[in-house]
Amino acid sequence: MWTILLVEDEGFVRRSIRNSMRWEEKGFQVVAEAGNGLEALELIRKHRPHLVISDIRMPVMDGVELLKQARQEGFYCRFVMLSVLNEFDYVQQAMEYGASNYVLKLYLSVEKMHEVLEKVDLELQQLNRMSLRNMQDVYDAAWGIVTAGGIESPLLAMPSYPAERLMIKAILHGHTAFGMDDLRQLKIVPQEFLPHAHLFSKIGITTVFSWVSADQTYKLDTHVKLPYAIAYAGPVASDEWLHTWKSALCKLNELWYKAATGLFLSTSDRGMDQPDPSLWQEEREVLRIFELKQKEALLQSWHTYWERYQAFVTPIAVVKEAAGRLDRLFAHISGVRARSESEMPESVSHRQLGEIMAGRLCHYMDEMVKRQHTLTDHPEINKVIAYLENNYREEITLEFLSRYTAMDDKYLSGLFKKKTGKTLIHYLHEIRIEQARRFLEHTDWPVALVGEKVGFATESYFTKIFKRITGMTPSAYRQYRLEV
Repeated sequence: MWTILLVEDEGFVRRSIRNSMRWEEKGFQVVAEAGNGLEALELIRKHRPHLVISDIRMPVMDGVELLKQARQEGFYCRFVMLSVLNEFDYVQQAMEYGASNYVLKLYLSVEKMHEVLEKVDLELQQLNRMSLRNMQDVYDAAWGIVTAGGIESPLLAMPSYPAERLMIKAILHGHTAFGMDDLRQLKIVPQEFLPHAHLFSKIGITTVFSWVSADQTYKLDTHVKLPYAIAYAGPVASDEWLHTWKSALCKLNELWYKAATGLFLSTSDRGMDQPDPSLWQEEREVLRIFELKQKEALLQSWHTYWERYQAFVTPIAVVKEAAGRLDRLFAHISGVRARSESEMPESVSHRQLGEIMAGRLCHYMDEMVKRQHTLTDHPEINKVIAYLENNYREEITLEFLSRYTAMDDKYLSGLFKKKTGKTLIHYLHEIRIEQARRFLEHTDWPVALVGEKVGFATESYFTKIFKRITGMTPSAYRQYRLEV
Protein backbone atom coordinates (compact mmCIF):
# COMPACT_ATOMS: atom_id res chain seq x y z
CA MET A 1 0.00 0.00 0.00
CA TRP A 2 1.33 3.45 -0.95
CA THR A 3 1.77 5.98 1.90
CA ILE A 4 0.60 9.62 1.93
CA LEU A 5 1.67 12.74 3.82
CA LEU A 6 -1.04 15.47 3.97
CA VAL A 7 0.27 19.04 4.22
CA GLU A 8 -2.25 21.86 4.77
CA ASP A 9 -2.03 24.82 7.15
CA GLU A 10 -5.80 25.00 7.74
CA GLY A 11 -6.67 22.16 10.09
CA PHE A 12 -10.33 21.86 9.15
CA VAL A 13 -9.44 21.64 5.43
CA ARG A 14 -6.84 18.97 6.16
CA ARG A 15 -9.34 16.94 8.22
CA SER A 16 -11.98 17.33 5.53
CA ILE A 17 -9.66 15.98 2.86
CA ARG A 18 -8.53 13.10 5.02
CA ASN A 19 -12.00 12.02 6.13
CA SER A 20 -13.80 12.41 2.81
CA MET A 21 -11.53 10.28 0.62
CA ARG A 22 -11.65 6.49 0.34
CA TRP A 23 -7.86 6.12 0.32
CA GLU A 24 -7.66 2.35 0.81
CA GLU A 25 -9.84 1.67 -2.22
CA LYS A 26 -7.09 3.16 -4.37
CA GLY A 27 -4.25 1.47 -2.51
CA PHE A 28 -3.17 4.45 -0.38
CA GLN A 29 -2.87 5.16 3.34
CA VAL A 30 -2.38 8.49 5.11
CA VAL A 31 0.51 8.05 7.55
CA ALA A 32 1.13 11.62 8.72
CA GLU A 33 -0.07 15.23 8.56
CA ALA A 34 1.68 18.59 8.73
CA GLY A 35 0.62 22.23 8.98
CA ASN A 36 3.53 23.78 7.05
CA GLY A 37 6.42 22.86 4.77
CA LEU A 38 9.05 22.77 7.51
CA GLU A 39 7.07 20.24 9.56
CA ALA A 40 6.37 18.30 6.39
CA LEU A 41 10.08 18.08 5.48
CA GLU A 42 10.84 16.47 8.86
CA LEU A 43 8.02 13.98 8.31
CA ILE A 44 9.29 13.17 4.81
CA ARG A 45 12.68 12.39 6.32
CA LYS A 46 11.05 10.19 8.92
CA HIS A 47 8.37 8.34 6.92
CA ARG A 48 9.61 8.69 3.32
CA PRO A 49 6.05 8.67 1.97
CA HIS A 50 5.24 7.71 -1.59
CA LEU A 51 2.95 10.70 -2.11
CA VAL A 52 2.81 14.19 -0.63
CA ILE A 53 -0.45 16.11 -1.06
CA SER A 54 0.47 19.67 -0.22
CA ASP A 55 -1.08 23.11 -0.22
CA ILE A 56 1.00 25.58 -2.24
CA ARG A 57 0.65 28.68 -0.03
CA MET A 58 1.57 28.04 3.61
CA PRO A 59 3.40 29.87 6.41
CA VAL A 60 7.05 29.10 7.41
CA MET A 61 7.73 27.10 4.21
CA ASP A 62 5.37 26.94 1.23
CA GLY A 63 4.63 23.89 -0.90
CA VAL A 64 6.98 24.83 -3.75
CA GLU A 65 9.92 25.26 -1.38
CA LEU A 66 9.01 21.98 0.30
CA LEU A 67 9.10 20.21 -3.07
CA LYS A 68 12.41 21.88 -3.95
CA GLN A 69 14.03 20.91 -0.61
CA ALA A 70 12.76 17.33 -0.85
CA ARG A 71 14.29 16.95 -4.32
CA GLN A 72 17.60 18.45 -3.21
CA GLU A 73 17.78 15.94 -0.35
CA GLY A 74 17.19 13.03 -2.69
CA PHE A 75 13.54 12.25 -1.94
CA TYR A 76 11.61 11.36 -5.06
CA CYS A 77 8.14 10.92 -3.62
CA ARG A 78 5.28 12.07 -5.87
CA PHE A 79 3.78 15.52 -5.17
CA VAL A 80 0.22 16.69 -5.81
CA MET A 81 -0.28 20.40 -5.18
CA LEU A 82 -3.47 22.03 -3.87
CA SER A 83 -4.00 25.58 -5.14
CA VAL A 84 -6.47 28.38 -5.68
CA LEU A 85 -7.23 30.22 -8.91
CA ASN A 86 -4.67 33.02 -8.51
CA GLU A 87 -1.66 30.77 -7.76
CA PHE A 88 -0.80 29.71 -11.31
CA ASP A 89 2.81 30.98 -11.08
CA TYR A 90 3.36 28.76 -8.01
CA VAL A 91 1.76 25.81 -9.78
CA GLN A 92 4.05 26.31 -12.76
CA GLN A 93 7.12 26.31 -10.50
CA ALA A 94 5.91 23.14 -8.76
CA MET A 95 5.44 21.37 -12.10
CA GLU A 96 8.97 22.38 -13.13
CA TYR A 97 10.32 20.73 -9.95
CA GLY A 98 8.49 17.52 -10.85
CA ALA A 99 5.05 17.67 -9.24
CA SER A 100 2.78 14.97 -10.66
CA ASN A 101 -0.40 17.07 -10.72
CA TYR A 102 -2.29 19.93 -9.13
CA VAL A 103 -5.88 20.26 -7.98
CA LEU A 104 -7.84 23.49 -7.55
CA LYS A 105 -9.37 23.54 -4.08
CA LEU A 106 -12.54 25.04 -5.53
CA TYR A 107 -13.11 21.92 -7.63
CA LEU A 108 -11.74 19.34 -5.18
CA SER A 109 -14.04 16.31 -4.94
CA VAL A 110 -13.81 12.61 -4.17
CA GLU A 111 -14.04 11.76 -7.87
CA LYS A 112 -11.33 14.27 -8.82
CA MET A 113 -8.98 13.07 -6.10
CA HIS A 114 -9.54 9.44 -7.10
CA GLU A 115 -8.54 10.30 -10.67
CA VAL A 116 -5.35 11.88 -9.36
CA LEU A 117 -4.60 8.87 -7.15
CA GLU A 118 -5.03 6.49 -10.09
CA LYS A 119 -2.49 8.49 -12.08
CA VAL A 120 -0.04 8.58 -9.18
CA ASP A 121 -0.51 4.85 -8.60
CA LEU A 122 0.59 4.14 -12.19
CA GLU A 123 3.62 6.44 -11.79
CA LEU A 124 4.65 4.73 -8.55
CA GLN A 125 4.30 1.26 -10.04
CA GLN A 126 6.48 2.24 -12.99
CA LEU A 127 9.12 3.82 -10.75
CA ASN A 128 9.15 0.77 -8.49
CA ARG A 129 9.67 -1.58 -11.45
CA MET A 130 12.47 0.59 -12.84
CA SER A 131 14.21 0.87 -9.48
CA LEU A 132 14.06 -2.86 -8.79
CA ARG A 133 15.11 -3.76 -12.35
CA ASN A 134 18.14 -1.48 -12.16
CA MET A 135 19.12 -2.80 -8.74
CA GLN A 136 18.85 -6.45 -9.78
CA ASP A 137 21.95 -5.99 -11.97
CA VAL A 138 23.81 -4.47 -9.01
CA TYR A 139 22.74 -7.31 -6.69
CA ASP A 140 23.72 -9.93 -9.27
CA ALA A 141 27.22 -8.47 -9.69
CA ALA A 142 27.60 -8.08 -5.91
CA TRP A 143 26.59 -11.73 -5.37
CA GLY A 144 29.64 -12.88 -7.31
CA ILE A 145 31.87 -10.64 -5.22
CA VAL A 146 30.60 -11.53 -1.76
CA THR A 147 30.43 -15.29 -2.45
CA ALA A 148 34.00 -15.21 -3.77
CA GLY A 149 35.23 -13.55 -0.58
CA GLY A 150 35.60 -9.93 -1.69
CA ILE A 151 33.71 -6.94 -0.33
CA GLU A 152 35.00 -3.89 -2.18
CA SER A 153 33.97 -2.54 -5.58
CA PRO A 154 33.53 1.10 -6.58
CA LEU A 155 31.04 0.05 -9.26
CA LEU A 156 28.55 -1.45 -6.82
CA ALA A 157 27.07 1.48 -4.95
CA MET A 158 23.85 0.97 -3.02
CA PRO A 159 21.36 3.85 -3.38
CA SER A 160 21.71 6.08 -0.35
CA TYR A 161 18.75 7.87 1.22
CA PRO A 162 19.19 10.72 3.72
CA ALA A 163 18.87 9.75 7.39
CA GLU A 164 18.24 6.13 6.45
CA ARG A 165 19.89 2.84 7.22
CA LEU A 166 19.82 -0.56 5.58
CA MET A 167 18.60 -3.85 7.07
CA ILE A 168 19.66 -7.11 5.39
CA LYS A 169 18.09 -10.54 5.87
CA ALA A 170 19.23 -13.68 4.04
CA ILE A 171 16.54 -16.39 3.87
CA LEU A 172 17.51 -20.00 3.11
CA HIS A 173 14.17 -21.28 1.78
CA GLY A 174 15.57 -23.60 -0.91
CA HIS A 175 12.85 -22.82 -3.47
CA THR A 176 13.30 -21.67 -7.05
CA ALA A 177 10.89 -18.77 -6.50
CA PHE A 178 10.25 -16.44 -3.58
CA GLY A 179 8.22 -13.24 -3.68
CA MET A 180 6.66 -10.50 -1.60
CA ASP A 181 3.70 -12.69 -0.62
CA ASP A 182 6.12 -15.29 0.78
CA LEU A 183 7.93 -12.54 2.70
CA ARG A 184 4.68 -11.22 4.18
CA GLN A 185 3.79 -14.67 5.48
CA LEU A 186 7.08 -14.88 7.38
CA LYS A 187 6.31 -11.56 9.15
CA ILE A 188 9.98 -10.71 9.60
CA VAL A 189 9.67 -7.28 7.96
CA PRO A 190 7.19 -4.81 9.52
CA GLN A 191 4.32 -3.98 7.18
CA GLU A 192 5.27 -0.31 6.98
CA PHE A 193 8.75 -1.18 5.68
CA LEU A 194 7.63 -3.53 2.89
CA PRO A 195 7.21 -0.76 0.28
CA HIS A 196 10.90 0.09 0.78
CA ALA A 197 12.18 -3.48 0.40
CA HIS A 198 13.97 -5.20 -2.48
CA LEU A 199 14.23 -8.98 -2.93
CA PHE A 200 17.11 -10.76 -4.65
CA SER A 201 17.03 -14.55 -5.12
CA LYS A 202 19.78 -16.98 -6.06
CA ILE A 203 20.18 -20.78 -5.58
CA GLY A 204 17.33 -21.01 -3.07
CA ILE A 205 18.50 -17.99 -1.03
CA THR A 206 16.54 -14.75 -1.02
CA THR A 207 18.11 -11.61 0.43
CA VAL A 208 15.80 -8.84 1.63
CA PHE A 209 17.20 -5.31 1.47
CA SER A 210 14.96 -2.90 3.42
CA TRP A 211 15.51 0.73 4.41
CA VAL A 212 14.55 2.32 7.72
CA SER A 213 14.92 5.83 9.06
CA ALA A 214 17.69 6.39 11.57
CA ASP A 215 15.20 7.29 14.29
CA GLN A 216 12.91 4.32 13.68
CA THR A 217 13.06 1.26 15.90
CA TYR A 218 13.39 -2.08 14.17
CA LYS A 219 13.04 -4.91 16.65
CA LEU A 220 12.87 -8.53 15.56
CA ASP A 221 11.37 -11.39 17.55
CA THR A 222 14.16 -13.97 17.52
CA HIS A 223 11.97 -16.47 19.34
CA VAL A 224 9.33 -16.69 16.60
CA LYS A 225 9.04 -20.13 15.01
CA LEU A 226 10.11 -20.06 11.37
CA PRO A 227 10.33 -22.80 8.72
CA TYR A 228 13.68 -21.56 7.35
CA ALA A 229 17.09 -20.40 8.50
CA ILE A 230 17.26 -16.60 8.33
CA ALA A 231 20.39 -14.55 9.04
CA TYR A 232 19.93 -10.83 9.63
CA ALA A 233 22.28 -7.89 10.02
CA GLY A 234 21.90 -4.15 10.48
CA PRO A 235 20.63 -1.54 10.41
CA VAL A 236 23.82 -0.17 8.86
CA ALA A 237 24.81 2.74 6.64
CA SER A 238 24.30 2.12 2.92
CA ASP A 239 28.06 2.18 2.22
CA GLU A 240 28.48 -0.89 4.47
CA TRP A 241 26.10 -3.06 2.49
CA LEU A 242 28.60 -5.42 0.81
CA HIS A 243 30.36 -6.29 4.06
CA THR A 244 27.01 -6.70 5.82
CA TRP A 245 25.60 -8.93 3.08
CA LYS A 246 28.71 -11.08 3.16
CA SER A 247 28.37 -11.42 6.93
CA ALA A 248 24.74 -12.55 6.60
CA LEU A 249 25.62 -15.12 3.93
CA CYS A 250 28.49 -16.46 6.06
CA LYS A 251 26.08 -16.96 8.94
CA LEU A 252 23.70 -18.70 6.58
CA ASN A 253 26.49 -21.11 5.58
CA GLU A 254 26.90 -22.17 9.20
CA LEU A 255 23.13 -22.65 9.59
CA TRP A 256 22.96 -24.68 6.35
CA TYR A 257 25.41 -27.26 7.65
CA LYS A 258 23.61 -27.43 11.00
CA ALA A 259 20.19 -27.80 9.33
CA ALA A 260 18.99 -25.05 11.69
CA THR A 261 15.82 -22.98 11.36
CA GLY A 262 14.90 -19.67 12.94
CA LEU A 263 16.11 -16.07 13.05
CA PHE A 264 19.80 -15.52 13.80
CA LEU A 265 21.86 -12.35 14.19
CA SER A 266 24.86 -12.26 11.87
CA THR A 267 27.99 -11.25 13.75
CA SER A 268 30.49 -13.45 11.94
CA ASP A 269 33.56 -12.02 10.23
CA ARG A 270 34.49 -15.47 8.99
CA GLY A 271 35.69 -15.49 5.40
CA MET A 272 34.06 -17.33 2.54
CA ASP A 273 36.19 -20.48 2.56
CA GLN A 274 36.93 -21.96 -0.83
CA PRO A 275 36.76 -25.73 -1.47
CA ASP A 276 39.49 -28.06 -0.29
CA PRO A 277 41.75 -28.72 -3.34
CA SER A 278 41.68 -32.46 -2.58
CA LEU A 279 37.95 -32.50 -3.34
CA TRP A 280 38.88 -32.90 -6.99
CA GLN A 281 40.42 -36.29 -6.23
CA GLU A 282 37.32 -37.36 -4.26
CA GLU A 283 35.14 -36.27 -7.16
CA ARG A 284 37.13 -38.34 -9.64
CA GLU A 285 36.80 -41.36 -7.36
CA VAL A 286 33.01 -40.97 -7.34
CA LEU A 287 33.08 -40.84 -11.13
CA ARG A 288 35.29 -43.93 -11.36
CA ILE A 289 33.05 -46.00 -9.11
CA PHE A 290 29.94 -44.81 -10.93
CA GLU A 291 31.35 -46.11 -14.20
CA LEU A 292 32.07 -49.46 -12.51
CA LYS A 293 28.33 -49.62 -11.63
CA GLN A 294 29.02 -50.52 -7.99
CA LYS A 295 26.11 -48.93 -6.15
CA GLU A 296 27.15 -49.63 -2.55
CA ALA A 297 30.68 -48.38 -3.17
CA LEU A 298 29.23 -45.35 -4.97
CA LEU A 299 27.16 -44.35 -1.94
CA GLN A 300 30.17 -44.69 0.38
CA SER A 301 32.36 -42.66 -1.95
CA TRP A 302 29.69 -39.98 -2.34
CA HIS A 303 29.25 -39.71 1.44
CA THR A 304 33.00 -39.19 1.92
CA TYR A 305 33.09 -36.59 -0.84
CA TRP A 306 30.05 -34.68 0.48
CA GLU A 307 31.37 -34.54 4.06
CA ARG A 308 34.52 -32.77 2.89
CA TYR A 309 32.43 -29.70 2.00
CA GLN A 310 31.10 -29.52 5.56
CA ALA A 311 34.57 -29.87 7.05
CA PHE A 312 35.60 -26.64 5.31
CA VAL A 313 32.24 -24.85 5.74
CA THR A 314 32.35 -24.30 1.98
CA PRO A 315 29.93 -21.58 0.76
CA ILE A 316 26.47 -22.78 -0.26
CA ALA A 317 26.90 -21.24 -3.72
CA VAL A 318 30.05 -23.29 -4.38
CA VAL A 319 28.49 -26.53 -3.12
CA LYS A 320 25.30 -26.13 -5.13
CA GLU A 321 27.27 -25.28 -8.26
CA ALA A 322 29.26 -28.50 -7.83
CA ALA A 323 26.08 -30.51 -7.21
CA GLY A 324 24.49 -29.13 -10.37
CA ARG A 325 27.58 -29.80 -12.46
CA LEU A 326 27.87 -33.39 -11.23
CA ASP A 327 24.15 -33.96 -11.70
CA ARG A 328 24.43 -32.93 -15.35
CA LEU A 329 27.59 -34.99 -15.84
CA PHE A 330 26.13 -38.24 -14.47
CA ALA A 331 22.90 -37.66 -16.36
CA HIS A 332 24.91 -37.36 -19.57
CA ILE A 333 26.91 -40.51 -18.87
CA SER A 334 23.78 -42.51 -18.11
CA GLY A 335 21.88 -41.22 -21.15
CA VAL A 336 19.21 -39.46 -19.07
CA ARG A 337 18.13 -35.96 -20.08
CA ALA A 338 20.24 -33.54 -18.08
CA ARG A 339 18.39 -31.16 -15.79
CA SER A 340 18.79 -27.43 -16.17
CA GLU A 341 19.91 -25.22 -13.28
CA SER A 342 16.30 -24.23 -12.62
CA GLU A 343 15.41 -27.90 -12.12
CA MET A 344 17.90 -28.46 -9.33
CA PRO A 345 16.39 -29.94 -6.15
CA GLU A 346 14.89 -27.71 -3.50
CA SER A 347 16.91 -28.16 -0.30
CA VAL A 348 17.34 -26.26 2.96
CA SER A 349 20.42 -28.01 4.33
CA HIS A 350 23.68 -29.58 3.23
CA ARG A 351 22.57 -32.99 4.48
CA GLN A 352 19.27 -32.83 2.61
CA LEU A 353 20.93 -31.91 -0.69
CA GLY A 354 23.50 -34.69 -0.22
CA GLU A 355 20.75 -37.27 0.30
CA ILE A 356 18.86 -36.05 -2.76
CA MET A 357 22.00 -36.22 -4.89
CA ALA A 358 22.85 -39.73 -3.65
CA GLY A 359 19.39 -40.84 -4.73
CA ARG A 360 19.88 -39.26 -8.13
CA LEU A 361 23.23 -40.96 -8.68
CA CYS A 362 21.67 -44.34 -7.92
CA HIS A 363 18.83 -43.55 -10.32
CA TYR A 364 21.31 -42.62 -13.05
CA MET A 365 23.23 -45.83 -12.48
CA ASP A 366 20.03 -47.91 -12.70
CA GLU A 367 19.04 -46.15 -15.91
CA MET A 368 22.49 -46.71 -17.40
CA VAL A 369 22.40 -50.43 -16.59
CA LYS A 370 18.85 -50.72 -17.93
CA ARG A 371 19.75 -48.97 -21.16
CA GLN A 372 22.82 -51.08 -21.70
CA HIS A 373 20.96 -54.32 -21.07
CA THR A 374 18.15 -53.69 -23.52
CA LEU A 375 20.05 -52.72 -26.65
CA THR A 376 18.83 -55.65 -28.78
CA ASP A 377 15.89 -58.03 -28.95
CA HIS A 378 18.09 -61.07 -28.26
CA PRO A 379 18.63 -61.92 -24.54
CA GLU A 380 21.96 -63.70 -25.08
CA ILE A 381 23.41 -60.80 -27.08
CA ASN A 382 22.25 -58.40 -24.38
CA LYS A 383 23.99 -60.64 -21.88
CA VAL A 384 27.22 -60.32 -23.88
CA ILE A 385 26.84 -56.53 -24.11
CA ALA A 386 26.31 -56.29 -20.34
CA TYR A 387 29.44 -58.36 -19.77
CA LEU A 388 31.49 -56.14 -22.09
CA GLU A 389 30.20 -52.98 -20.36
CA ASN A 390 31.09 -54.30 -16.89
CA ASN A 391 34.39 -56.01 -17.71
CA TYR A 392 35.93 -54.01 -20.57
CA ARG A 393 39.17 -53.61 -18.58
CA GLU A 394 39.79 -57.36 -18.68
CA GLU A 395 41.16 -59.46 -21.52
CA ILE A 396 38.06 -60.75 -23.31
CA THR A 397 38.15 -63.38 -26.08
CA LEU A 398 35.54 -64.81 -28.42
CA GLU A 399 36.31 -68.26 -27.02
CA PHE A 400 35.44 -67.10 -23.49
CA LEU A 401 32.20 -65.42 -24.61
CA SER A 402 31.09 -68.55 -26.48
CA ARG A 403 31.44 -70.55 -23.29
CA TYR A 404 29.73 -67.75 -21.33
CA THR A 405 26.67 -67.92 -23.60
CA ALA A 406 26.88 -71.66 -24.43
CA MET A 407 26.99 -70.81 -28.16
CA ASP A 408 29.27 -71.83 -30.98
CA ASP A 409 31.90 -69.11 -31.40
CA LYS A 410 31.25 -68.60 -35.12
CA TYR A 411 27.49 -68.51 -34.55
CA LEU A 412 27.90 -66.01 -31.69
CA SER A 413 30.16 -63.80 -33.79
CA GLY A 414 27.70 -63.72 -36.70
CA LEU A 415 24.66 -63.23 -34.48
CA PHE A 416 26.35 -60.34 -32.61
CA LYS A 417 27.17 -58.58 -35.90
CA LYS A 418 23.59 -59.08 -37.09
CA LYS A 419 22.00 -57.68 -33.93
CA THR A 420 24.38 -54.76 -33.29
CA GLY A 421 25.81 -53.97 -36.72
CA LYS A 422 29.34 -54.28 -35.30
CA THR A 423 31.84 -57.02 -34.70
CA LEU A 424 32.56 -58.05 -31.14
CA ILE A 425 36.04 -56.53 -31.16
CA HIS A 426 34.83 -53.22 -32.62
CA TYR A 427 32.03 -53.04 -30.07
CA LEU A 428 34.51 -53.67 -27.26
CA HIS A 429 36.88 -51.04 -28.66
CA GLU A 430 34.10 -48.44 -28.72
CA ILE A 431 33.23 -49.14 -25.09
CA ARG A 432 36.88 -48.82 -24.09
CA ILE A 433 37.42 -45.60 -26.06
CA GLU A 434 34.23 -44.04 -24.63
CA GLN A 435 35.50 -44.72 -21.11
CA ALA A 436 38.95 -43.45 -22.09
CA ARG A 437 37.46 -40.15 -23.27
CA ARG A 438 35.88 -39.62 -19.87
CA PHE A 439 39.14 -40.32 -18.10
CA LEU A 440 40.97 -37.90 -20.39
CA GLU A 441 38.37 -35.21 -19.68
CA HIS A 442 38.06 -35.68 -15.93
CA THR A 443 41.50 -36.86 -14.75
CA ASP A 444 45.11 -35.83 -15.25
CA TRP A 445 46.31 -39.42 -15.69
CA PRO A 446 49.05 -39.98 -18.29
CA VAL A 447 47.85 -41.37 -21.62
CA ALA A 448 49.54 -44.71 -20.97
CA LEU A 449 47.72 -45.10 -17.64
CA VAL A 450 44.38 -44.22 -19.25
CA GLY A 451 44.95 -46.89 -21.90
CA GLU A 452 45.81 -49.43 -19.22
CA LYS A 453 42.72 -48.51 -17.16
CA VAL A 454 40.41 -49.24 -20.09
CA GLY A 455 42.02 -52.55 -21.08
CA PHE A 456 44.69 -51.85 -23.72
CA ALA A 457 47.95 -53.73 -23.31
CA THR A 458 50.21 -51.04 -24.81
CA GLU A 459 50.08 -47.27 -25.24
CA SER A 460 50.76 -47.51 -28.97
CA TYR A 461 47.83 -49.86 -29.58
CA PHE A 462 45.57 -47.66 -27.43
CA THR A 463 46.61 -44.57 -29.42
CA LYS A 464 46.01 -46.38 -32.73
CA ILE A 465 42.47 -47.48 -31.82
CA PHE A 466 41.64 -44.14 -30.19
CA LYS A 467 42.62 -42.24 -33.34
CA ARG A 468 40.72 -44.67 -35.57
CA ILE A 469 37.48 -44.07 -33.63
CA THR A 470 37.78 -40.37 -32.71
CA GLY A 471 39.99 -39.02 -35.48
CA MET A 472 42.64 -37.70 -33.08
CA THR A 473 45.22 -38.95 -30.63
CA PRO A 474 44.44 -39.16 -26.89
CA SER A 475 46.73 -36.19 -26.15
CA ALA A 476 45.14 -34.07 -28.87
CA TYR A 477 41.67 -34.99 -27.64
CA ARG A 478 42.50 -33.96 -24.06
CA GLN A 479 43.85 -30.60 -25.25
CA TYR A 480 40.78 -30.07 -27.43
CA ARG A 481 38.41 -30.71 -24.52
CA LEU A 482 40.35 -28.29 -22.32
CA GLU A 483 39.93 -25.55 -24.92
CA VAL A 484 36.22 -26.16 -25.54
